[in-house]
Amino acid sequence: MKKTCMILMMALLLFLPAHASAKRVYRLTFASYLMDTDPVVEQVYKPWLKKIEERSQGRIQCVFYNPNTICNESEIFDAVAKGRVMAGTQNAGRNPGLFPLAYTYCMGFTGCTTAKSGTYGYYRALEDHPELLDDLKNYKPLWAHATGCPSITTIKKQIRTIEDMKGMHVFVPGGNAVIIINALGGTGTQMPMGDFYLSLQRNMGDACLADYNMLSSLKIHEVAKYTTTYGNPSALCYAVMNKEFYAALPDDLKKIIDETTGEAMAMLIADKTDNTTAEKQLLLEQQGQKFYTVPPEERQKFVDAILEKATPVILKPLSDTIDTNAYLQLSLHYSKLGEEKFGLK
Repeated sequence: MKKTCMILMMALLLFLPAHASAKRVYRLTFASYLMDTDPVVEQVYKPWLKKIEERSQGRIQCVFYNPNTICNESEIFDAVAKGRVMAGTQNAGRNPGLFPLAYTYCMGFTGCTTAKSGTYGYYRALEDHPELLDDLKNYKPLWAHATGCPSITTIKKQIRTIEDMKGMHVFVPGGNAVIIINALGGTGTQMPMGDFYLSLQRNMGDACLADYNMLSSLKIHEVAKYTTTYGNPSALCYAVMNKEFYAALPDDLKKIIDETTGEAMAMLIADKTDNTTAEKQLLLEQQGQKFYTVPPEERQKFVDAILEKATPVILKPLSDTIDTNAYLQLSLHYSKLGEEKFGLK
C-alpha cells in the first residue's frame, strides 16, 4: 500500500510542472492614443481584447490603458519596444524619424477622403512591397490603418476651390499642417486645438483644420459653420506588440494574435472611423453645419499644390536616409486605388 501511494505521489509531482506550464497566464497590456470613450476603442479595440481572452480561455489576460496612464502617449512605441507595455497603437508620425517609411508613405494619402481609402491602399502596397514592414523590425506588427481625413472649417464662406484658400488664416494642430496650408495659398498658424474655439470666436483667424470629432467635442461648429473636405493628407497609425512577449507565447496563442489582427482588423477600424465621421456629419448638419466635398477634378489642384510645394519640405529631413520620392510615388499609386474603391464621390 505504501509503495502504491509513493508511486502515485511521484506521478503527481511529475504531472504538476507540465500542468502548471500549460495554464500559464500572459498579461497583455495595451496602450492607446485614443480614450476609452472613442467609438473605435469601444467598438473595435475592446471587443478585440475580449476576443483574445475568450479564445485563449483566459490564458491571455488583457488590460486596456488610456493615453498618458501607463505611459505618456508620445512614448507608446518606446514603451512597447522596452517591454513597459506589451502592445500599443499610435500615429506613426508622432515620433519623427522613428518610422521613416510610414512618415513618407502617409504623405501619399494626399487626395484620400476616407480612412478606408488609405488603409486599403496600404495593404495592397504591402502585398507587393513587403519591405514597408522594415519600419517595424523592432516590433511584432499587429495592424496599420489610415486616420480620417482632416477638413477645413471656416467662419464666413465655404471653401470650394483652391482659389478660395488665398489669404485664408488657418489654425492648425501641427507643424506640417502649417506647411500644407501655406502651400495652398493660405497662412497656417500652429496652436493647441483647445484654443481653436476662442480664437475663431474672436475673429483672430478665418478657419481651422480639424476632424469631425473635434468640431463637436470642442464646439468649433458653434462659431464656424462651413466644413470642406479637399484631400488633406491623413496619418498612418501602427499597432505593435513587444517582440519578446510575442516570442514567448505558445504557438496556439500566437495563432490567436495572428488571426485577430492584420488587414481585417485595420479595415474594421477604418470602417468604424468613417462611419463615426458620417454620423457626426449628420448630427452637425442638423445643427446648421454646411459640409462640402471638393469634386475630384478640383481636388487634384489641391493635391498638386501640396505635392509640389509642401511635400518636398516635409520629407527633406528623411531624404538622406531613404528614397522618399520612390515611397511617395508608391503611396500615391496605391492610395489612388483605395480612393477609387472607398473614396467620397
